[in-house]
Amino acid sequence: MAQKNKQPLIFSFGDDEIEPKEPDPNAATWDQYDMLLKKEAAAAAKVAAPPVPAPASALVPVSLMGWAPHIVAEVEAAGIYEVPARTSDRARSRTAAAELP
Repeated sequence: MAQKNKQPLIFSFGDDEIEPKEPDPNAATWDQYDMLLKKEAAAAAKVAAPPVPAPASALVPVSLMGWAPHIVAEVEAAGIYEVPARTSDRARSRTAAAELP
């Protein structure tokens, strides 16, 4: 990338600016901690989490479903006052009701 004066950008970092690092006197202790944490993490990964059950379908009063009043009247006349909130559950309950004698 060129600057306005057409000179390329050059970044130079001298080696004399970097100070030599002193060895960490606790390096062996940190290595032991790291090894212990890795063992604990591996043991925790082996434990299987219990499956989360699907939430139960909530029942909603027919009068709150937003259906037309004549439909609500027909459904309530049939003795149904609550319906499942999820559409898929309503379809299942309809097929189950149709199978009843």
